[in-house]
Amino acid sequence: MMAKGLEDTHLFTDNGLPTFAHADIKSSQFLVTTTPDDPNHPILKLNDFNRGRFLSAKDDKICPFYIYSNHRGSTNRSPEEYEDRGPQTDKIDVFSLGSTFYELLVGEAPFAYIDDYEKALKKITMAWHHPCP
Repeated sequence: MMAKGLEDTHLFTDNGLPTFAHADIKSSQFLVTTTPDDPNHPILKLNDFNRGRFLSAKDDKICPFYIYSNHRGSTNRSPEEYEDRGPQTDKIDVFSLGSTFYELLVGEAPFAYIDDYEKALKKITMAWHHPCP
């Protein structure tokens, strides 16, 4: 349900390009509710679109955007967000959704076991500095 909600949020065009990025996917952004018609059937809703960005495309490629100072308050963000390196696209949402799945499976946010913020930041950004060959 979470992945379907993110897909719907990205508002894909006919040519498969996303038109919106949420830019703040984490477990607390999902709400569980029901409808009066079927109170026994939970519905998952994505919340809080204040960081969202509408995306534009050129030559069938997404034009990137920049959000700076992303790193405070969440370990669900992608490495390029932590490093303020941009450019960012809808793919930051996919990374964050993976972090949210991790949190659901393990019971804690990624790198929550590290009590020093700077050490956690170093682990998160390590992949950015040392890409796979």
